[in-house]
Order: sequence, then C-alpha cells, then structure tokens
Amino acid sequence: MLSGRRQSLVNYRNRLTGKELWKKVILLNGIIFVVSILSGNLDSTMTATTFDPRKNPGQCGVLIADDDPSSLETLQEALAPEPFETFLASCGREAVDIVRNAPVHMMILDLHMPDMTALDVLRFLLQSGSRLPSILISGDFTTADRSEAFSLEASAVLAKPVDLGRLRIMVHEILSRCYPGLF
Repeated sequence: MLSGRRQSLVNYRNRLTGKELWKKVILLNGIIFVVSILSGNLDSTMTATTFDPRKNPGQCGVLIADDDPSSLETLQEALAPEPFETFLASCGREAVDIVRNAPVHMMILDLHMPDMTALDVLRFLLQSGSRLPSILISGDFTTADRSEAFSLEASAVLAKPVDLGRLRIMVHEILSRCYPGLF
C-alpha cells in the first residue's frame, strides 16, 4: 500500500432504473481520485474524476455541519472569502453522505446534532477508513467530549460562540499541515 493513501467505496442503487452506482474515492498524496461505475443488466459505464487542490485551490472542500441554520450560515459566510468550496450539512447523516460524494478535505462539525453527534460522525468515518482533519464546535464541551474528540483524531475543538478570525486561521493551518503545498 502506498503511503498517504486513503480510499472508500460507496454503493448506490437508483430506485427508478434499478442501476447501481459504485464510487471509489482514493486520496493519494493530496490528490483525490473519484472513480464512478454505473452498471445495469446489460451495460456498464465507468468515469473517473480527479481533484487536485494543489493545482486549483478552489477545488479544496470544507464541510460545515450544524443543525442550527444561523450558525451554519455564519460559518459559511466566515469562510466565503477563502479559496475553497464549502459544503453544508444540517445533520450528521448528511455530513457523512457529503464526505462520501464530494471533494471534502476538512470538516467543521457541531458536536450536538440530532441524528448523529460530531463524535458519531468521526467514529463512523474512521471505521469506514476515512480520516479527514476536523474541527469540532460546541457551546458546552465536557472534558470527556474533548478527550473523545481527540481520541477520534479531531484536529481541534472550539467553543461557541466561535471566534471567526481564529477559525479561518485554524482552517488554513490544519489544511497546510495535512496537505503540504496547498496554501
């Protein structure tokens, strides 16, 4: 296995056509390769997409997940001037789906979401073989929450209300550390 390589395989079945869509996402040295295979009874189609954020920083994606619409909007606006795309999720399950299907390089997750907490999202992604840098945010972190977040490889935890300037700096520092040469 090559160093710096991460991959995941996702299977979807189109309810109308009965066709299956398989997506294999591979992260190798900062470059994301997405291979999609659409198969039916008699045909199959394979496409491949490559995302290299070092060549086009606009392809660098940051997922923001928060069940509070105003917090979600504030965080998105804070990152709007930055040279990357933001993906928004209003719950943990939606965050997991976005990570599986979009060029996400980093996550900002609210700790308390109704369906899956940020810790549940991190745990699920780790069990699936996905390791993404992440910042967890909450208005009420306990010592146990912080400890579990770091044991699940969270990059940082921030208390709400979030200092937006500090958040932008932290996002740049984490992305620069995890994807050298990106910024």
